Amino acid sequence: TSTTTETSTCSSAPPAANWCTSRTSATRRRRTFPRATTPCNFPLGVIGALWLGYFAFVRGNKALPLEKRLRIRALVTQIALVGSYLVYPAVSSKVFRALRPCLELDEKYGGSKTWFRDDFSLPCDSSKYEFMRAFAVLMVFVWPFGVPAVYF
Repeated sequence: TSTTTETSTCSSAPPAANWCTSRTSATRRRRTFPRATTPCNFPLGVIGALWLGYFAFVRGNKALPLEKRLRIRALVTQIALVGSYLVYPAVSSKVFRALRPCLELDEKYGGSKTWFRDDFSLPCDSSKYEFMRAFAVLMVFVWPFGVPAVYF
């Protein structure tokens, strides 16, 4: 059996981050990749895996008749386009929200530090924030501008 200790300490994050509440040490885990980038990565991974499967198993398989390979290609294309269409509004919104200016809090909430608006555990002067911001700029060209370009 694992033992968990009850903690009730406050980190340097503002109270809006709910870090000053009682949590067990087993449920708290460190994130190495900012949570704000996950909505961009998951759909890209699914669509990429779909196309990778097509290229690995269908395109190079000369045993399949050409007509069947073309039907599978059309199906994979249709699934990728419909899937990207369904997640496009949410992912684009998340990408643009990551580019908003940081939130500066009053002295009573930890000084004049600035915090990322979507994840109050991420200070704007950290390297994780800089990485997330650069990733969001890249994702602007992939999702809000790249997906409609692929449709046309």
